[in-house]
Amino acid sequence: MVTKDGQSARREAGRQWRDADTQSGDRGPNGCGVAIFFVRCLTGSATAAILSKQGGRGILQTMPCPRMSRFVLAMLGCILLAACETQHFLADPNLDLSRTNPAILVFPIDATLAELTAGGSLEINALWTQQAEGFADEALRKHLLGLGGKFVEIKSAHFDEASLAKVSHLVLMHSTVSAAISRHKYEWSEALPTHEGRFDWWLGQSGQAIIERTGARYGLFISVRDSYAGPGRVMLIVSASLLLGVYVPGGRQEGQASLVDLSDGRVVWFNRLSREAGDLRTSAGAEETVKTLLTGFPARKP
Repeated sequence: MVTKDGQSARREAGRQWRDADTQSGDRGPNGCGVAIFFVRCLTGSATAAILSKQGGRGILQTMPCPRMSRFVLAMLGCILLAACETQHFLADPNLDLSRTNPAILVFPIDATLAELTAGGSLEINALWTQQAEGFADEALRKHLLGLGGKFVEIKSAHFDEASLAKVSHLVLMHSTVSAAISRHKYEWSEALPTHEGRFDWWLGQSGQAIIERTGARYGLFISVRDSYAGPGRVMLIVSASLLLGVYVPGGRQEGQASLVDLSDGRVVWFNRLSREAGDLRTSAGAEETVKTLLTGFPARKP
């Protein structure tokens, strides 16, 4: 027999989960939402809500908590909640650019958006990508303006052919090195023993010509790979959850932001974002993503 208090608690739990996932985009149940599901099961909640969004319409379903040991639920909940976090690294823990206020060259945000199919493949959406780049660049300008530092957009700089080649080389090097950092610094099983826990990454000496052209000492790079569950994937997520009790992941948002010393190519600050939430297809979503990626940025206002 379910009391009125119990029914009210269930409705409130469903409402809170629905509101929390509203910002997750068309991804299906996100990692944070699933973590909350396990936590609610751990605390004895009778039901939990799963929200999947597609085309702006929410599909809200309730399902009984699985009969699992509280230890297993606690472990899964902790793992998934940890996945909602970002973690940044500094080459020098005492680095604070707000004191010296050097010029920072801002590279355009490298964004790619795709639709996740039922089979798990990614289909790049050119329209989404174009819109996201516009939203993200504008969000970055607003955020950096709030920091009050000296920021130079690379679009306003004048490069000759040789300097453009240096810029292209630096961008390619950053793409390679940021992927290596994400793998070897954030995955404990892939840690490099020669680094001995240090944050020690370099892009080479390509930045000197850029300094001469722009006067900027540092370069800020941001890249984001965003995917969203398509209609087929949403149906698979809902069916697997309701019929089999199996969690099928939706889209993901993977991003990196790094600050590079152009004088020697050293990566002085790096942050990675990896989650099943966020949405670059809207102005508000882009602002939230940029703000999250720049968590811990060393050029903040004092």
